[in-house]
Amino acid sequence: MEESSKAFEGVDIPKSKWPILLEEILKYSPEIRLEYAGTVMKSKLLARRTKEDRFSTTFVIELPTPDLSKEILGKRQVIRFFVLYLGDGEQHYVHSDASLERFIIYYGYPALVMTMIPPIKHYSQAAVSYPSEDKPVHISIPAEGKPAEIRATEVSANKIVTETVKQKGMSIQTGSVEGMTLKLPSNNNVSAAGNVIKTNDDRLMINLKDIDETDKETLNNYLYDDFKSTYDSRISYLMRIKKDKDSNINEISSKKISLILIIDDEVDSHLALTILLEKRGYRYEFAENGAEGIRKARIINPDLILLDINMPQLNGLETLKLLRMFLEVKEVPVIMLTGNTNLETVAKSSEYGISGYVSKPYDPIEVVQRIENILK
Repeated sequence: MEESSKAFEGVDIPKSKWPILLEEILKYSPEIRLEYAGTVMKSKLLARRTKEDRFSTTFVIELPTPDLSKEILGKRQVIRFFVLYLGDGEQHYVHSDASLERFIIYYGYPALVMTMIPPIKHYSQAAVSYPSEDKPVHISIPAEGKPAEIRATEVSANKIVTETVKQKGMSIQTGSVEGMTLKLPSNNNVSAAGNVIKTNDDRLMINLKDIDETDKETLNNYLYDDFKSTYDSRISYLMRIKKDKDSNINEISSKKISLILIIDDEVDSHLALTILLEKRGYRYEFAENGAEGIRKARIINPDLILLDINMPQLNGLETLKLLRMFLEVKEVPVIMLTGNTNLETVAKSSEYGISGYVSKPYDPIEVVQRIENILK
Protein backbone atom coordinates (compact mmCIF):
# COMPACT_ATOMS: atom_id res chain seq x y z
CA MET A 1 0.00 0.00 0.00
CA GLU A 2 2.82 2.45 0.78
CA GLU A 3 4.27 2.36 -2.74
CA SER A 4 0.93 2.80 -4.50
CA SER A 5 -0.09 5.63 -2.13
CA LYS A 6 3.07 7.52 -2.97
CA ALA A 7 2.52 6.95 -6.68
CA PHE A 8 -1.03 8.25 -6.42
CA GLU A 9 0.00 11.34 -4.46
CA GLY A 10 2.28 12.28 -7.34
CA VAL A 11 5.73 13.77 -7.80
CA ASP A 12 6.94 17.29 -7.10
CA ILE A 13 6.78 19.70 -10.03
CA PRO A 14 9.98 21.78 -10.37
CA LYS A 15 9.52 25.50 -10.99
CA SER A 16 10.96 25.11 -14.48
CA LYS A 17 8.17 22.67 -15.44
CA TRP A 18 5.25 24.50 -13.82
CA PRO A 19 4.63 26.98 -16.71
CA ILE A 20 4.41 24.04 -19.15
CA LEU A 21 1.96 22.16 -16.94
CA LEU A 22 -0.05 25.32 -16.40
CA GLU A 23 -0.42 25.73 -20.16
CA GLU A 24 -1.92 22.23 -20.24
CA ILE A 25 -4.32 23.10 -17.43
CA LEU A 26 -5.37 26.28 -19.22
CA LYS A 27 -5.97 24.27 -22.40
CA TYR A 28 -7.70 21.18 -21.04
CA SER A 29 -9.19 21.82 -17.61
CA PRO A 30 -13.02 22.22 -17.48
CA GLU A 31 -12.67 23.74 -14.02
CA ILE A 32 -10.58 23.67 -10.89
CA ARG A 33 -11.61 23.46 -7.25
CA LEU A 34 -10.54 25.60 -4.32
CA GLU A 35 -11.23 24.29 -0.84
CA TYR A 36 -11.53 26.53 2.20
CA ALA A 37 -13.02 25.93 5.66
CA GLY A 38 -14.59 22.66 4.50
CA THR A 39 -16.31 24.34 1.53
CA VAL A 40 -15.44 23.67 -2.11
CA MET A 41 -15.63 26.48 -4.65
CA LYS A 42 -15.65 25.91 -8.42
CA SER A 43 -13.27 28.19 -10.29
CA LYS A 44 -11.75 28.69 -13.72
CA LEU A 45 -8.19 29.57 -14.63
CA LEU A 46 -8.08 32.87 -16.43
CA ALA A 47 -4.43 33.89 -16.63
CA ARG A 48 -1.04 33.47 -15.04
CA ARG A 49 1.38 36.03 -13.72
CA THR A 50 4.99 34.92 -13.73
CA LYS A 51 7.36 35.66 -10.88
CA GLU A 52 10.97 34.55 -10.86
CA ASP A 53 11.01 32.83 -7.51
CA ARG A 54 7.41 31.69 -7.05
CA PHE A 55 4.50 29.96 -8.74
CA SER A 56 1.81 32.61 -9.21
CA THR A 57 -1.60 32.18 -10.82
CA THR A 58 -4.76 34.29 -11.12
CA PHE A 59 -8.13 32.57 -10.85
CA VAL A 60 -11.57 33.70 -11.96
CA ILE A 61 -13.95 32.54 -9.27
CA GLU A 62 -17.61 31.76 -9.86
CA LEU A 63 -19.12 34.08 -7.26
CA PRO A 64 -21.65 36.82 -8.04
CA THR A 65 -19.91 39.85 -6.48
CA PRO A 66 -16.43 40.86 -5.28
CA ASP A 67 -17.91 41.62 -1.84
CA LEU A 68 -19.10 38.04 -1.47
CA SER A 69 -15.66 36.79 -2.57
CA LYS A 70 -14.01 38.86 0.13
CA GLU A 71 -16.53 37.83 2.76
CA ILE A 72 -15.96 34.13 2.14
CA LEU A 73 -12.23 34.13 1.44
CA GLY A 74 -11.02 37.35 3.03
CA LYS A 75 -10.01 35.79 6.33
CA ARG A 76 -8.34 32.78 4.75
CA GLN A 77 -4.58 32.99 4.23
CA VAL A 78 -4.09 29.52 2.74
CA ILE A 79 -6.52 27.43 0.71
CA ARG A 80 -6.32 24.08 -1.09
CA PHE A 81 -5.93 23.86 -4.85
CA PHE A 82 -7.14 20.82 -6.86
CA VAL A 83 -7.38 20.26 -10.59
CA LEU A 84 -8.22 17.15 -12.57
CA TYR A 85 -7.97 17.27 -16.35
CA LEU A 86 -7.70 15.04 -19.39
CA GLY A 87 -5.24 15.73 -22.18
CA ASP A 88 -3.92 13.56 -25.01
CA GLY A 89 -5.42 10.41 -23.55
CA GLU A 90 -3.86 10.99 -20.11
CA GLN A 91 -5.70 11.80 -16.87
CA HIS A 92 -3.83 14.35 -14.74
CA TYR A 93 -4.27 15.36 -11.10
CA VAL A 94 -2.50 18.41 -9.64
CA HIS A 95 -2.77 19.59 -6.04
CA SER A 96 -1.04 21.94 -3.60
CA ASP A 97 -1.60 24.63 -1.01
CA ALA A 98 -1.95 28.22 -2.22
CA SER A 99 -1.64 31.54 -0.38
CA LEU A 100 -4.08 34.36 -1.15
CA GLU A 101 -2.41 37.62 -2.12
CA ARG A 102 -5.15 40.07 -3.14
CA PHE A 103 -8.55 40.48 -4.79
CA ILE A 104 -8.90 42.14 -8.18
CA ILE A 105 -11.53 42.74 -10.86
CA TYR A 106 -10.30 41.03 -14.02
CA TYR A 107 -12.26 42.05 -17.13
CA GLY A 108 -15.37 42.46 -15.01
CA TYR A 109 -14.94 39.22 -13.06
CA PRO A 110 -14.24 39.03 -9.32
CA ALA A 111 -10.85 37.33 -9.17
CA LEU A 112 -8.13 36.53 -6.71
CA VAL A 113 -4.36 36.38 -7.15
CA MET A 114 -2.85 33.37 -5.44
CA THR A 115 0.66 32.01 -5.09
CA MET A 116 1.12 28.25 -5.25
CA ILE A 117 3.06 26.89 -2.29
CA PRO A 118 5.56 24.15 -3.21
CA PRO A 119 5.52 21.24 -3.31
CA ILE A 120 3.03 21.14 -6.17
CA LYS A 121 2.20 17.49 -6.84
CA HIS A 122 1.39 16.01 -10.23
CA TYR A 123 0.12 12.52 -11.00
CA SER A 124 -0.94 11.10 -14.36
CA GLN A 125 -2.19 7.82 -15.78
CA ALA A 126 -3.79 6.54 -18.95
CA ALA A 127 -7.45 7.60 -19.17
CA VAL A 128 -9.57 4.44 -19.23
CA SER A 129 -13.28 4.01 -19.94
CA TYR A 130 -15.29 0.98 -18.82
CA PRO A 131 -18.26 1.08 -21.21
CA SER A 132 -21.67 0.27 -19.72
CA GLU A 133 -24.29 -1.94 -21.36
CA ASP A 134 -26.51 1.06 -22.11
CA LYS A 135 -23.62 2.79 -23.94
CA PRO A 136 -21.65 -0.15 -25.28
CA VAL A 137 -18.47 -0.08 -27.33
CA HIS A 138 -17.77 -2.87 -29.81
CA ILE A 139 -14.75 -3.75 -31.88
CA SER A 140 -15.03 -5.46 -35.25
CA ILE A 141 -12.11 -7.82 -35.96
CA PRO A 142 -11.41 -9.74 -39.19
CA ALA A 143 -12.21 -13.45 -38.88
CA GLU A 144 -12.91 -16.35 -41.18
CA GLY A 145 -16.16 -15.54 -42.96
CA LYS A 146 -17.65 -12.28 -41.72
CA PRO A 147 -15.87 -10.03 -39.18
CA ALA A 148 -16.37 -10.81 -35.48
CA GLU A 149 -17.96 -8.03 -33.41
CA ILE A 150 -17.06 -8.21 -29.72
CA ARG A 151 -18.02 -5.93 -26.82
CA ALA A 152 -15.17 -3.96 -25.23
CA THR A 153 -14.96 -3.89 -21.43
CA GLU A 154 -12.01 -1.46 -21.26
CA VAL A 155 -11.06 1.32 -23.67
CA SER A 156 -8.05 3.63 -23.59
CA ALA A 157 -6.18 5.66 -26.19
CA ASN A 158 -3.86 2.77 -26.98
CA LYS A 159 -5.47 -0.42 -25.68
CA ILE A 160 -8.75 -2.34 -25.87
CA VAL A 161 -9.79 -5.27 -23.68
CA THR A 162 -12.85 -7.29 -24.73
CA GLU A 163 -15.31 -9.56 -23.01
CA THR A 164 -14.80 -13.31 -23.19
CA VAL A 165 -15.01 -14.64 -26.75
CA LYS A 166 -17.88 -17.08 -26.28
CA GLN A 167 -18.62 -18.19 -29.82
CA LYS A 168 -17.39 -21.73 -30.34
CA GLY A 169 -15.39 -22.32 -33.46
CA MET A 170 -14.84 -18.60 -34.11
CA SER A 171 -11.43 -18.17 -35.71
CA ILE A 172 -10.15 -14.72 -34.80
CA GLN A 173 -6.83 -13.61 -36.15
CA THR A 174 -4.18 -12.85 -33.52
CA GLY A 175 -0.86 -11.09 -33.82
CA SER A 176 -0.64 -8.03 -36.05
CA VAL A 177 -4.12 -7.32 -37.45
CA GLU A 178 -5.23 -4.69 -39.95
CA GLY A 179 -8.74 -3.46 -40.75
CA MET A 180 -10.29 -3.34 -37.27
CA THR A 181 -13.13 -0.94 -36.44
CA LEU A 182 -13.87 0.42 -32.98
CA LYS A 183 -17.58 1.28 -32.79
CA LEU A 184 -18.18 4.01 -30.22
CA PRO A 185 -21.53 5.35 -28.95
CA SER A 186 -23.36 7.86 -31.18
CA ASN A 187 -22.27 5.94 -34.29
CA ASN A 188 -18.68 7.18 -34.17
CA ASN A 189 -16.24 4.68 -35.64
CA VAL A 190 -12.46 4.50 -35.36
CA SER A 191 -10.39 2.52 -37.84
CA ALA A 192 -7.25 0.95 -36.45
CA ALA A 193 -4.64 -1.74 -36.70
CA GLY A 194 -3.14 -3.42 -33.69
CA ASN A 195 -1.53 -6.38 -32.03
CA VAL A 196 -4.22 -8.85 -30.89
CA ILE A 197 -3.46 -11.17 -27.97
CA LYS A 198 -5.80 -13.85 -26.62
CA THR A 199 -5.57 -14.13 -22.84
CA ASN A 200 -5.88 -17.30 -20.76
CA ASP A 201 -9.51 -16.49 -19.94
CA ASP A 202 -10.45 -16.09 -23.65
CA ARG A 203 -10.50 -12.32 -23.69
CA LEU A 204 -8.80 -10.26 -26.35
CA MET A 205 -6.24 -7.59 -25.49
CA ILE A 206 -5.55 -5.27 -28.43
CA ASN A 207 -2.66 -2.81 -28.46
CA LEU A 208 -3.74 -0.17 -30.97
CA LYS A 209 -1.47 1.39 -33.59
CA ASP A 210 -1.63 3.30 -36.88
CA ILE A 211 -4.64 5.44 -35.93
CA ASP A 212 -4.87 8.57 -38.09
CA GLU A 213 -5.21 12.00 -36.49
CA THR A 214 -8.96 12.31 -37.16
CA ASP A 215 -9.76 8.94 -35.59
CA LYS A 216 -7.37 9.64 -32.72
CA GLU A 217 -9.30 12.84 -32.00
CA THR A 218 -12.60 10.90 -32.14
CA LEU A 219 -11.29 8.37 -29.61
CA ASN A 220 -9.92 11.09 -27.32
CA ASN A 221 -13.27 12.93 -27.49
CA TYR A 222 -15.03 9.74 -26.39
CA LEU A 223 -12.62 9.33 -23.47
CA TYR A 224 -13.10 13.00 -22.56
CA ASP A 225 -16.91 12.70 -22.57
CA ASP A 226 -16.66 9.68 -20.27
CA PHE A 227 -14.20 11.55 -18.04
CA LYS A 228 -16.40 14.66 -17.97
CA SER A 229 -19.52 12.69 -17.01
CA THR A 230 -17.78 11.48 -13.83
CA TYR A 231 -15.73 14.63 -13.14
CA ASP A 232 -17.53 15.68 -9.96
CA SER A 233 -17.35 12.22 -8.38
CA ARG A 234 -13.69 11.79 -9.34
CA ILE A 235 -12.51 15.09 -7.94
CA SER A 236 -14.60 14.80 -4.76
CA TYR A 237 -12.94 11.44 -4.06
CA LEU A 238 -9.51 12.92 -4.75
CA MET A 239 -10.14 15.84 -2.40
CA ARG A 240 -11.47 13.56 0.31
CA ILE A 241 -8.41 11.31 0.06
CA LYS A 242 -6.06 14.29 0.21
CA LYS A 243 -7.96 15.75 3.15
CA ASP A 244 -7.73 12.47 5.07
CA LYS A 245 -4.05 12.15 4.19
CA ASP A 246 -3.22 15.66 5.44
CA SER A 247 -5.45 15.69 8.52
CA ASN A 248 -3.79 15.30 11.93
CA ILE A 249 -7.17 15.01 13.67
CA ASN A 250 -8.85 11.64 14.03
CA GLU A 251 -12.02 11.66 16.15
CA ILE A 252 -12.07 7.88 16.46
CA SER A 253 -8.46 7.00 17.21
CA SER A 254 -4.91 8.14 16.60
CA LYS A 255 -4.60 5.68 13.70
CA LYS A 256 -5.37 6.37 10.05
CA ILE A 257 -9.03 5.82 9.13
CA SER A 258 -8.94 2.91 6.70
CA LEU A 259 -11.19 2.90 3.65
CA ILE A 260 -12.96 -0.30 2.60
CA LEU A 261 -14.37 -0.70 -0.92
CA ILE A 262 -17.24 -3.22 -1.22
CA ILE A 263 -17.84 -4.41 -4.79
CA ASP A 264 -21.14 -6.28 -4.91
CA ASP A 265 -24.39 -5.91 -6.85
CA GLU A 266 -26.36 -6.79 -3.66
CA VAL A 267 -25.67 -3.66 -1.61
CA ASP A 268 -28.49 -4.22 0.90
CA SER A 269 -26.97 -7.50 2.08
CA HIS A 270 -24.10 -5.59 3.72
CA LEU A 271 -26.13 -3.32 6.02
CA ALA A 272 -25.03 -5.01 9.26
CA LEU A 273 -21.40 -5.02 8.10
CA THR A 274 -21.39 -1.29 7.32
CA ILE A 275 -22.85 -0.49 10.75
CA LEU A 276 -20.05 -2.48 12.38
CA LEU A 277 -17.42 -0.88 10.15
CA GLU A 278 -18.59 2.60 11.20
CA LYS A 279 -18.51 1.64 14.89
CA ARG A 280 -14.96 0.31 14.49
CA GLY A 281 -13.85 3.55 12.84
CA TYR A 282 -13.67 2.51 9.19
CA ARG A 283 -14.92 4.36 6.13
CA TYR A 284 -16.52 2.44 3.29
CA GLU A 285 -17.64 2.91 -0.30
CA PHE A 286 -19.84 0.73 -2.52
CA ALA A 287 -19.55 -0.23 -6.18
CA GLU A 288 -22.44 -2.22 -7.64
CA ASN A 289 -20.57 -3.93 -10.49
CA GLY A 290 -17.05 -4.84 -11.51
CA ALA A 291 -16.49 -1.99 -13.97
CA GLU A 292 -17.60 0.61 -11.41
CA GLY A 293 -15.46 -1.13 -8.80
CA ILE A 294 -12.31 -0.86 -10.94
CA ARG A 295 -13.00 2.79 -11.73
CA LYS A 296 -13.71 3.67 -8.10
CA ALA A 297 -10.74 1.69 -6.74
CA ARG A 298 -8.35 3.61 -8.97
CA ILE A 299 -9.82 6.92 -7.81
CA ILE A 300 -10.22 6.39 -4.05
CA ASN A 301 -7.22 4.08 -3.45
CA PRO A 302 -8.90 1.85 -0.79
CA ASP A 303 -7.00 0.04 1.97
CA LEU A 304 -8.94 -3.19 1.40
CA ILE A 305 -11.51 -4.51 -1.09
CA LEU A 306 -14.40 -6.90 -0.43
CA LEU A 307 -15.19 -8.43 -3.82
CA ASP A 308 -18.22 -10.59 -4.65
CA ILE A 309 -17.57 -13.44 -7.09
CA ASN A 310 -21.06 -13.70 -8.58
CA MET A 311 -21.84 -10.42 -10.37
CA PRO A 312 -23.33 -9.63 -13.79
CA GLN A 313 -21.17 -8.17 -16.58
CA LEU A 314 -17.73 -8.56 -15.00
CA ASN A 315 -17.73 -11.31 -12.38
CA GLY A 316 -15.49 -11.15 -9.33
CA LEU A 317 -12.63 -13.16 -10.84
CA GLU A 318 -12.58 -11.02 -13.99
CA THR A 319 -12.68 -7.87 -11.88
CA LEU A 320 -9.79 -9.13 -9.73
CA LYS A 321 -7.65 -9.82 -12.81
CA LEU A 322 -8.21 -6.28 -14.10
CA LEU A 323 -7.52 -4.73 -10.69
CA ARG A 324 -4.12 -6.42 -10.59
CA MET A 325 -3.20 -4.75 -13.89
CA PHE A 326 -3.16 -1.24 -12.39
CA LEU A 327 -0.17 -0.06 -10.36
CA GLU A 328 -2.18 2.06 -7.93
CA VAL A 329 -4.35 -0.88 -6.74
CA LYS A 330 -2.38 -4.02 -7.62
CA GLU A 331 -1.16 -4.46 -4.01
CA VAL A 332 -4.50 -3.72 -2.27
CA PRO A 333 -5.65 -6.69 -0.12
CA VAL A 334 -8.79 -8.39 -1.47
CA ILE A 335 -11.26 -10.63 0.36
CA MET A 336 -13.49 -12.60 -2.01
CA LEU A 337 -17.19 -13.06 -1.17
CA THR A 338 -18.88 -16.17 -2.53
CA GLY A 339 -22.38 -17.60 -2.28
CA ASN A 340 -20.99 -21.13 -2.49
CA THR A 341 -17.59 -22.46 -1.53
CA ASN A 342 -16.37 -23.17 -5.06
CA LEU A 343 -12.83 -24.38 -4.44
CA GLU A 344 -11.91 -24.11 -8.11
CA THR A 345 -12.90 -20.44 -8.23
CA VAL A 346 -11.14 -19.73 -4.95
CA ALA A 347 -8.01 -21.43 -6.30
CA LYS A 348 -8.11 -19.28 -9.46
CA SER A 349 -8.59 -16.16 -7.33
CA SER A 350 -5.55 -17.12 -5.26
CA GLU A 351 -3.40 -16.96 -8.39
CA TYR A 352 -4.08 -13.21 -8.50
CA GLY A 353 -3.35 -12.60 -4.84
CA ILE A 354 -6.29 -12.63 -2.42
CA SER A 355 -6.08 -12.34 1.33
CA GLY A 356 -8.91 -14.80 1.93
CA TYR A 357 -12.53 -15.57 1.09
CA VAL A 358 -15.82 -15.49 2.97
CA SER A 359 -18.91 -17.58 2.23
CA LYS A 360 -22.24 -15.73 2.05
CA PRO A 361 -24.28 -15.31 4.14
CA TYR A 362 -21.47 -14.34 6.49
CA ASP A 363 -21.04 -13.28 10.10
CA PRO A 364 -20.27 -9.51 9.95
CA ILE A 365 -18.29 -9.67 13.20
CA GLU A 366 -16.03 -12.33 11.69
CA VAL A 367 -15.55 -10.25 8.53
CA VAL A 368 -14.58 -7.14 10.53
CA GLN A 369 -12.10 -9.23 12.53
CA ARG A 370 -10.54 -10.48 9.29
CA ILE A 371 -10.29 -6.93 7.98
CA GLU A 372 -8.59 -5.78 11.18
CA ASN A 373 -6.11 -8.66 11.08
CA ILE A 374 -5.19 -7.96 7.45
CA LEU A 375 -4.76 -4.20 7.99
CA LYS A 376 -2.65 -4.51 11.16
